[in-house]
Amino acid sequence: MTLIRLIYTSRAAVPFDRPALSELARRADAANRGVGITGVLVYASGSFAQVLEGEGDAVRRLYRVIELDPRHRDVQLHWDEPVEFRRFAAWNMGLANLDDAPPAKLDAFRGFLGQLRADGRWSDATGDDPARLLANFARLVAAA
Repeated sequence: MTLIRLIYTSRAAVPFDRPALSELARRADAANRGVGITGVLVYASGSFAQVLEGEGDAVRRLYRVIELDPRHRDVQLHWDEPVEFRRFAAWNMGLANLDDAPPAKLDAFRGFLGQLRADGRWSDATGDDPARLLANFARLVAAA
């Protein structure tokens, strides 16, 4: 079994309110638990960034479902690589709703998305991977 981490971004076809996001996370948590996928979904002003971790075939199957999901537009894959450990082992699907966070955190998320290079990869100038950055955002939002 090859453990991978996959990260994508997308835009919501229709903005999600708090109840819709909670329902999405609840369903994803239950489905992911059944196939051994962990991760976090970050939402801000109609944009998503998500980390999925697990066995390669299972994660890529889920990503293909997300690509076809009419609730997502402009789905872009940014990271799909083997990893040695999970960063989100405790979350079948963590949710960070930055719309509930102070404006500075929303600005930080926009800056995070702005680190995308023209080739769709994240800038590695920080020496950090996107999963760690998203984990930090999720912790900040949870503490807000």
